[in-house]
Amino acid sequence: MADGGWLYSDGGRQRFNATILKQYGYVIYPNNTISNYSSCVLAFGGYIPTVIGNGSWYNSTGCDTPVRPIRTRGIVGIVAAIIFGVLLVLSLVALNKHGKSFLPAEKRFRLVGRRWPWVWVLGTAAIFHFIFYLVTLPACLSAIWEMTRNWASFEERKGVDEDFTRYRQDDLRSKIEFYEPLLFYLFNFLSFFLSILRAWNPIARSNVNVITDGRFQASSIFSLLAAKRGSGIAASEEYSECDPRPRDVNHAGQKIYRETWD
Repeated sequence: MADGGWLYSDGGRQRFNATILKQYGYVIYPNNTISNYSSCVLAFGGYIPTVIGNGSWYNSTGCDTPVRPIRTRGIVGIVAAIIFGVLLVLSLVALNKHGKSFLPAEKRFRLVGRRWPWVWVLGTAAIFHFIFYLVTLPACLSAIWEMTRNWASFEERKGVDEDFTRYRQDDLRSKIEFYEPLLFYLFNFLSFFLSILRAWNPIARSNVNVITDGRFQASSIFSLLAAKRGSGIAASEEYSECDPRPRDVNHAGQKIYRETWD
């Protein structure tokens, strides 16, 4: 509210010298805080600051001061931190357990493929703990993707152990397995690039025109496309069960493919 040489907050119950506020770039926001992006004070209820001629405040309370009860949130935060620590240890145990190989190394089934899901889980935990939640979206998508891909590789390995000629390496399924990871990580990187690698000062100031701009919208679309890529792995497994080549049975009673020639 403005009235002559005064600006008001807290529904008109507090007033401030408009000339001083404008001179030092202070703005009274609808949530009854006064800020010029370098200093922020509360101006509602029992928080009654006073601005003086040099633009400084006395009897003021900073906007980062907790003014409401935080007991419940504190308890929830402590519990979440404990769960976070336990899951982090379990992820390390899972990485050690599932990262071991008891079979000869094969080019077709690389050991690193079994480790990637847990590496991404640990990476997500580290990002969440040290930076902020938004960055975890690409990492979470990568963890889910690698778990899905590892499941598909496990199913393929079972089929190969049963019949080493079951899956061809020059059919549509093999091409899907080759290109799907490339498409996924391309879309995932574009999502990360558009939403994270940008100037964050306008976003921190809650600029509506920035936090809903085209980059964030495009990033959400690329994240959706990356998530949809996981269906390609399952589709490749379903396709492999419908291979049109004729089958015979070997001496051990196992089904094998019989190549046909023109």
